[in-house]
Amino acid sequence: MPFPTDAGSSRSNEYADERGLRAVDFVKADIEGDELGALSGGERLLRRSDAVIAFEINIPCLKARHLEPRAVEDFLRGCGYTEFLQVPVHRGARKVAHLWPELGCDYMAFKSD
Repeated sequence: MPFPTDAGSSRSNEYADERGLRAVDFVKADIEGDELGALSGGERLLRRSDAVIAFEINIPCLKARHLEPRAVEDFLRGCGYTEFLQVPVHRGARKVAHLWPELGCDYMAFKSD
């Protein structure tokens, strides 16, 4: 049986609006450099939610899209996210002031209380 070539997609804002979702608790975005595109599709939802966001910064994939980690950070800060945890592979998480452009790894973003 062949796999479908188009699984379909929708923006998070549209998906939430169609289903009457006012907020989400957790978002995971690991999309090989298109995290900004995916997250921006849910901007309204992220602004009105206190969701924890787990995402990857993959430097080569971002650069292939002519983006820098700062673009992801600036977008998240614009949605009210002020706290970031860096989660390097095989080491414990640590709070960071900014996303490190020279280090691709996983991060978590939170809104302050």
